[in-house]
Amino acid sequence: MPRAARSSLLSVSLVIAALGCASTRPATVQPAPPPAPAAATPAGLPHEMLDAVLWMRRSGEFKGLCLQAYQTARLRLDQALADPAAWHDAVPSRNPSTTSYAVIVDVDETVLDNTPELVEVIQNDRHVFDDAIWKAWESKGAAASLPGAVEFLTYAADQRHVDVYYVTNRDKDYKAQLFENLKSDRFPVTMDRILVRDEYPFGASSSNKEGRRQFIASTHRILLEMGDDLGDFFDTTGLDADGRVKAVTTHSDSWGREWILLPNPAYGGWERVFYPPGEKDPRVILEDKRKALEP
Repeated sequence: MPRAARSSLLSVSLVIAALGCASTRPATVQPAPPPAPAAATPAGLPHEMLDAVLWMRRSGEFKGLCLQAYQTARLRLDQALADPAAWHDAVPSRNPSTTSYAVIVDVDETVLDNTPELVEVIQNDRHVFDDAIWKAWESKGAAASLPGAVEFLTYAADQRHVDVYYVTNRDKDYKAQLFENLKSDRFPVTMDRILVRDEYPFGASSSNKEGRRQFIASTHRILLEMGDDLGDFFDTTGLDADGRVKAVTTHSDSWGREWILLPNPAYGGWERVFYPPGEKDPRVILEDKRKALEP
């Protein structure tokens, strides 16, 4: 074969070989992009309190449960007054021979509806307690009453002559606004029957309500307690989630009798036990709550 022909044949062979290698070489794989860092405020995603607040504001079920609680309270109050000697007090009296009777109610999400403030929290995409939003709401004194609350407490005070005490962890700086709020909503109320945090010698500088319950029990028999948090009924200091459940079981005979519980799935001691005290990072809080779902 002439040199030129051999040279041409070699060139063709090299080209074919090169094409063959190219056809069998794996395609270059581009590395996957790194995951985006977790955002404190996930854009476009629903707020974690959305369903709870929507349920409290718009569902018939929530209103039905409030009415059920207050109608149960009326039946139980009548039962207690029909035979006081046989009635098991909501708080053991320190003066059991007294004929002064009392009902204790929490304020927020027990007699007053604060969901407009929770709506603002959601709309402003706040994922932890916002002190500024809450204080602005407190200062307005504009909360509406929950279904059944005014009717029951008016019945207790005016027809059954039972003293109504409002034991709340609201700030004492806004007590006057709370009084005007309750009065404008037609609740039976006097300033001395509102016991706010840090105002009374029992349990001073504490959100624990036990001291204020004992303060009332020194002069009254407390026939009923109503609230939306276990701390409205007994001291929950130091209890984790399991401890709270165990305490509820321990007091199983009291529920629906001298203790009447109202629904609040949006906030409270029940959810704060799932993350470290004082934690402010919403990513940590949400992750701790996810972990709490595991058996």
